[in-house]
Amino acid sequence: MRILSLFSIVGLSSAQSILDLGSSFPSLTKLSALIGSSPLLSALLTGTKDSTFLAPSNEALTKWLQGNHSQDFIDATLSYHLLTGNHPTILLNNEASFISTALKNPSYENVTGGQRVQASKTENDNLVIQGGVVHIIDTVLQIPLNVLTAMAQAGLSYAVGIFSLGLQYAQPNSTISNATINGSDLTYFVPNSPKALFTVSNTTITTQIQLGQLTAYHFVVGSVLYSSSLKNGTVLTTFAGLPVIVRVLEDGTKYINSAKIIASDYLIASGVMHVIDD
Repeated sequence: MRILSLFSIVGLSSAQSILDLGSSFPSLTKLSALIGSSPLLSALLTGTKDSTFLAPSNEALTKWLQGNHSQDFIDATLSYHLLTGNHPTILLNNEASFISTALKNPSYENVTGGQRVQASKTENDNLVIQGGVVHIIDTVLQIPLNVLTAMAQAGLSYAVGIFSLGLQYAQPNSTISNATINGSDLTYFVPNSPKALFTVSNTTITTQIQLGQLTAYHFVVGSVLYSSSLKNGTVLTTFAGLPVIVRVLEDGTKYINSAKIIASDYLIASGVMHVIDD
């Protein structure tokens, strides 16, 4: 995502709102039309204060709307572009920040306080202002997906195999299956290696419950723990009821027990996913 422009809603005339952006900024006419045709978005964005709106440009929306999306999905997606609080890029850290949004539709997310976006500092010129902030962006943000779809989209083929097997052998209505599919505020530590898949595929475990427990050992319920929240020595209790320990080395490398975290902060519908090497 590239920020094309930054300005303050306060900088517009006092009579204007996000609904009127198209009249002042020709690159936002499609966005204004979409908002104006949706009662939900019009109500959400009218009189917005102390918030940041990531406004997709006409070019971005033209490309995205080729997907022939439903009105419900359009509403959810643009709600995901409204962030809580003022966030000029100058106030962001070099490390990624995870900011809550107005997307609070359980059909698309299951994170307390609304789904998050990941933001980091850019090289753009910045303004520190009061009131609302609008960034014009060149891409429509994608709402985070469920964990299995997110794994597949990220190319984590071994992880897809491991979790698919775990859910296959867990009973369909078991607490493990329900937590994986319908759970909220989850943190996953996903193994993605041929060794891990081989272990699961060739395990001598004979009961479905035990194999399901193997899956449950790789996620935590009730806490969305982004990489910045993983502190050295923290003990986490997995859904299997067993503890794991976070270790952080001097160079910043992080481990869950002896498994190295090799990729972090994949946003998913129910929280966040990290990839481990074993």
